[in-house]
Amino acid sequence: PNCGEVFAVDESGYAQIVQQVRDKEFEKALKHREKDLAEKKESELKLAGMRQREEYEKALSAKEAELSRKEMDIEQLKARISGSETEKKLAISEAVNEKEKEREKVLEKKNGELAEKIRVIEEFFCEVVQQFVCSKIYGYIVHFLLTRTIYYKDTFCL
Repeated sequence: PNCGEVFAVDESGYAQIVQQVRDKEFEKALKHREKDLAEKKESELKLAGMRQREEYEKALSAKEAELSRKEMDIEQLKARISGSETEKKLAISEAVNEKEKEREKVLEKKNGELAEKIRVIEEFFCEVVQQFVCSKIYGYIVHFLLTRTIYYKDTFCL
């Protein structure tokens, strides 16, 4: 109760001293307990944070792996599409070439038929021209003969 002074201890004074010592020890123990609980709480929070971080990193790693697989799938699909487009272009090119060949064959056949028709027409034209020329010449000859008298060895001829 009074520090630095001499005092007489009676039962109530002793009880007070014990109470003060007990209160100080209790407070000291309480503070120590609070400190231990705070440290325990802090370590548990750190542990929980580390666990959460580990779980997050595992989940992130799993998502990155899944994303990587999906990107590979996308690349494979792009390659397939590109390959199928190339195949389509090749098929179209082959079909166009085939049609072009067919068109050229038909064109050659038509040109041959046309050439044959032209040859026939030219032959017919030549015959007509020859007949015309011949008939004209014949007409001129007949006309000449009719308009002129020809004497051949003292013979009268028309």
